[in-house]
Amino acid sequence: MHYALAITFLVIVAAAFGAVAFARRENRPEARPSFAAATRALRRRSPLVVAAASGECACGGVLGPTGTESRKYGPVLTCASCGSNWTEDGRRIVFRRRPRVERRVRRLRKPVG
Repeated sequence: MHYALAITFLVIVAAAFGAVAFARRENRPEARPSFAAATRALRRRSPLVVAAASGECACGGVLGPTGTESRKYGPVLTCASCGSNWTEDGRRIVFRRRPRVERRVRRLRKPVG
């Protein structure tokens, strides 16, 4: 009778140690890629960049100079068919315009009387 009780106790203790070891192994922090490696992966050249640098847009149109120069990017090229803007080194430019805020003119009412 005492043997069965001792064996049951040892099985329960072994199961508890096994559960704790499994939980610690599953919750251990993993090695993450460095920030530099992640940014290098994002900077990989796309086929659009190569096509734009060669004078062709992604839509198949021809890039030509606009005559305008961006302070940030330099001379701006535009596509003849879709109108998208590109830099001379092949990067796409998306110009964002700030929405205009229209102010209402408040007219004063004449006093009644």
